[in-house]
Amino acid sequence: MNPFLTEQETVTILGAAQQEALARMRHVVETGALGVLTGEVGSGKSKLLGLLSTEQQ
Repeated sequence: MNPFLTEQETVTILGAAQQEALARMRHVVETGALGVLTGEVGSGKSKLLGLLSTEQQ
């Protein structure tokens, strides 16, 4: 069982700020750059990293 959302589900659940953060983190992964993801408690940092992890599999 995969606890993370699919990309299609992501569009309907993530807000604009989270979608932008996801796009930026995808760029970091694709270019091999170093990135830092920060945010308030409950802002979705782990969710975004989970989505990135799922995409890389």
